[in-house]
Amino acid sequence: MSVLYYENDYAWMSINNDILSIYVKQGFVLDEEEIDMILTDANRLLDEKPYFTVFDMSNIKEVSPAARRLYFDHISNKNKLAEALIVNSLTMKMFATFYIQFYKPTVPTKLFNTILQAENWIKNVKSAVTTNIA
Repeated sequence: MSVLYYENDYAWMSINNDILSIYVKQGFVLDEEEIDMILTDANRLLDEKPYFTVFDMSNIKEVSPAARRLYFDHISNKNKLAEALIVNSLTMKMFATFYIQFYKPTVPTKLFNTILQAENWIKNVKSAVTTNIA
């Protein structure tokens, strides 16, 4: 399978072997418009297929409450199988922890400090899910 890449005003994205990677560009405050654009563009890359997510939030300055809600409710979540969130600041760790505790994602969701940790975990989850399906 080939790797698909996409970039919009707010993030770089790629899909490789059913793993969607999202890297938010430096210094954004995400509100509804920004998060909707990121997730809508990611959804186009996914083409309605099940997927695993590695979302690097380390460059985000802040996420508005409306953006948090939209992130949880977005249509692209219906095919999500697991999510690794990369955070490296207290602010983003608080947001991500709140997201997990308040919205209670229905798929395995975990916080990481590095991309490598997140990618390794998501590959292990993917392997376990694929084994259980087969």
